[in-house]
Amino acid sequence: SYDHDPHPVMDVAEALGPGAGGGRDAAYASIGAYAANPSGWTAIGDGIELGKARLDAASGYDQKAMVVMTDGKETAAKYISEVADTVVNEKVFAIGLGEPAQIEPAALDALTSGTGGYLLMTGNLSTDDTFLLTKYYLQILAGVNNNDIILDPDGWIGAGQTVRIPFEVAESDIEITGVVLALATFVLDFALETPDGDLIGEAFAASDPSVAFRRAQQTMHLRASLPVLVGGRPAHQGRWHLVLKVNRKH
Repeated sequence: SYDHDPHPVMDVAEALGPGAGGGRDAAYASIGAYAANPSGWTAIGDGIELGKARLDAASGYDQKAMVVMTDGKETAAKYISEVADTVVNEKVFAIGLGEPAQIEPAALDALTSGTGGYLLMTGNLSTDDTFLLTKYYLQILAGVNNNDIILDPDGWIGAGQTVRIPFEVAESDIEITGVVLALATFVLDFALETPDGDLIGEAFAASDPSVAFRRAQQTMHLRASLPVLVGGRPAHQGRWHLVLKVNRKH
């Protein structure tokens, strides 16, 4: 964090699953306990410098990347220009929270340029943008892992409805992950439908180690290594569907 001088919030840690006591849980707790200083200066370069030091100290990772998010202009040293050269050996992504006039997109673009990362701007957020930042982070995570986002739809689902979202999987794909963002995931049933019409859902994941299902309050995902065997039939390339419906129990 850099709402004046930089201060560490937590060290780099393996994420693990929700409730498993890993870095994901520690991040939730650290963010929840953090109290920002509204009167603090915005020293983005200070935050980058400290973040870089924490990344350098983390060992055992094949790839490292930095995400810099800010909602304001630089108002104190160190500035981005003073530290940008120190992060050239990492991918750097930047998220500007707000309109360009409120931030300094040129400085953030200079920070990410040539690193393999990029700059994203939210603009003015509305109620329709509830999950925009989450989607930005998922997009960045996909880029860091050399994955591709096949489809990024949005919409509404009501009681009694079933939504089927088609997407194409190539023979060269070795893994697929369906991700759902919702205000309350516990009211939804979520599955992937293979090209042969078989459903892979939470129950299937519990019995097949090649499939993983995770659910949190506002996100859930289902990841399958390809090909996946369903009823003795391998499912791989072709048209898949992400299937959502409201859980009648709720």
